[in-house]
Amino acid sequence: VWGLTAHPGEPDHLYAGTDIGMYRWSEKTRKWTHLPGPLDKFETWTLVHDANDPAIMWAGTRPAGLFKTTDAGQTWQQLDVPFVETCVFVIHPRVTSILLDPGEPGTAWVGVELDGVRRTRDGGRTWQACNEGIFTPDIHGLSLTRHGSRKLFATTNKGLFVSEDDGDTWTHHPVDSPWQYMRL
Repeated sequence: VWGLTAHPGEPDHLYAGTDIGMYRWSEKTRKWTHLPGPLDKFETWTLVHDANDPAIMWAGTRPAGLFKTTDAGQTWQQLDVPFVETCVFVIHPRVTSILLDPGEPGTAWVGVELDGVRRTRDGGRTWQACNEGIFTPDIHGLSLTRHGSRKLFATTNKGLFVSEDDGDTWTHHPVDSPWQYMRL
């Protein structure tokens, strides 16, 4: 199991992305149910629910792929996102983070290990790379805060990157770490 998601509007269910497909936990039956589909062929590394609709979920996989469901996992559509297919370090890059903006439905960012950040503003129909200022494509996580304006954070193998313009540009914020690989 690599990814878990639950939605407050659907408190009896928990979804798990695994190496062998998607599963749904039912609190009522106290059982896991396999939800057969295209995710059976991938390692599902990250799952996220749309904050505004419990039937909408996004799944990120290895090899790098992005899938979306609008019917609580009964069917999945693979989104057309141009990801690199191979990498010398991990062989198959993977989607490590999916960030949906609850205040702006349709806007999402995807972080990919060794392929940077992508953004959509139309629910996943079109995508653009958002890597200006990020000098390492090794994205480990994405987060969002709002304190009057939206601020994005990307964690990488070289520290933290921050964007105050929806990911158009990023600034590096080194993290003081004793671990040798964090040094630039």
